[in-house]
Amino acid sequence: MTDTPGNPSSIGIDDDIDRLTLKEDCIAAENSSLLHDQYRCSSAQHMINTILSFASQMMLNISVYGGRVDQNVPVEIFHIASNHLIPKLIQIDDRYNALADKYKSDYEGDQIVFIICQLFIVVATFGLISSLNKILCNSYSMILTLLRRVSPVAIVNTPDLINYILCGTKQQKSAEMTTDQGVIYHSKDTVVCLNPQGVIEMMNPSLSKTLGYSPEQLLGQSIENLFASEDKTTIMNQLNLMSHHQSSLTYEGHVTCLADDDSEIQCQITIMAIENSNQVITNFVVILKDESDLVKKQQAAEEAKKKSETLLYQILPRDIVIRINQGEKDISFTVPSASIIFIDIVKFSEYASTLTPQEIMGNLSLVFAGFDESVVKYPLLPKIKLIGDVYMCAGGLFTPEEPPNSHAEQMTKFGLEALQVIEDVNVKLNALLNVRIGINTGGPLIAGVLGTDKPTFDIIGDPINIASRLQSTDYPGKIQISQATYDLIKAGDFQIEPRGDVFLKGKGKQPAYLVSPVKTFSYVMSSSDL
Repeated sequence: MTDTPGNPSSIGIDDDIDRLTLKEDCIAAENSSLLHDQYRCSSAQHMINTILSFASQMMLNISVYGGRVDQNVPVEIFHIASNHLIPKLIQIDDRYNALADKYKSDYEGDQIVFIICQLFIVVATFGLISSLNKILCNSYSMILTLLRRVSPVAIVNTPDLINYILCGTKQQKSAEMTTDQGVIYHSKDTVVCLNPQGVIEMMNPSLSKTLGYSPEQLLGQSIENLFASEDKTTIMNQLNLMSHHQSSLTYEGHVTCLADDDSEIQCQITIMAIENSNQVITNFVVILKDESDLVKKQQAAEEAKKKSETLLYQILPRDIVIRINQGEKDISFTVPSASIIFIDIVKFSEYASTLTPQEIMGNLSLVFAGFDESVVKYPLLPKIKLIGDVYMCAGGLFTPEEPPNSHAEQMTKFGLEALQVIEDVNVKLNALLNVRIGINTGGPLIAGVLGTDKPTFDIIGDPINIASRLQSTDYPGKIQISQATYDLIKAGDFQIEPRGDVFLKGKGKQPAYLVSPVKTFSYVMSSSDL
């Protein structure tokens, strides 16, 4: 009577069933202490709950009964079931039977009405079809009567009339042929049909539009005449392999076609072999799709990519650009040892005060362009950034396997070239510019890309600060290096002199060394010296 999995409740199906299940038969006496008076007027649901309650008490306290049924509770359970509950359940069962009979009667009535309607529709449809057939037969008979008055010669000479008389058989075949040919005829791609020897038997108008040939020029000619010399052999070999079933019956590739004006057109080619029931190749279908626009777009995309990469190479180190193009994000890494250089133009503010903004930027560009041309000679030295009139570079960032003395020596050589660059710029500008250069080698450093909208490569670490302090305390026209850098390059061919202890902000006094360009002397011998 209540919902259980797979068994829905009977409540709400019928008013009589609900009354027998839930409604009390009478009102029990309130002052009665007899157990019988408490359930004799109860509903079926209440009686079932009472029996379940008594049964639970008996099972929980079964030892009380001593194996004998001589207590009131078992007797009451039997009395409730036999005298009160079962009669009500019989009434409920009878009501279910009555409902089932009613539903059966209603269903049979509905089915009878549905069958009658279906029969009526069938009869009406049959009558309509018979009427239409009679009308058509009468019309056909009338047409035949009229045709008997027409000369047989005139009928034979009228194809449309013959097709109609023959029930449109020829017209249907003609329509099928037109549909098949129409797919080829109206295709935007060039479609060429070949015989097994590769000779052109049919082509659509797109070939004339794409390559400029007329049908008279190509029909009966070999398909190889359409291709550039480097593709002729490939296509003919492919046709030969397909003819002997030595390759797939479908081939796709890219070829260069020759137009009627001898211009070259890039096309995508598809070849399909047609075989009969005996698996013998009877024809080839070649489809050519003009890829000129696609090639131009690809070339434009490649040029745009190269320009963007060139711009990125000017902003970021090449190794970082490669990693960005590979889709890497959050690029950062640790550098065990690096050489850092700072190049500062001495008293550039005083020099710039006498120049226009255009001249300032032009002169700075000239100086830094010279530095850039020099630094590219050294593969271990990527340019880092410009800070006003200060040029910063670091070596060994992307080559941890290289020994530190390699990037230390390359950095020192670059510093010497920077001194020469500033001399060359002075000649061009008729100026007296000079630079201070500081170099330090150490580690570890943290390197990575900062920002997303405008990514910038930068390095962080204490060796950078030392290089900056060495530059700020340097003599103009000299290169000041740290003890660590000196230890790495002292065996090289450099002119180095100790400067002594130099106070570096945040580091106190530190030993420093000065590197100067090697001076060369020329000696011209006169005839008197011989």
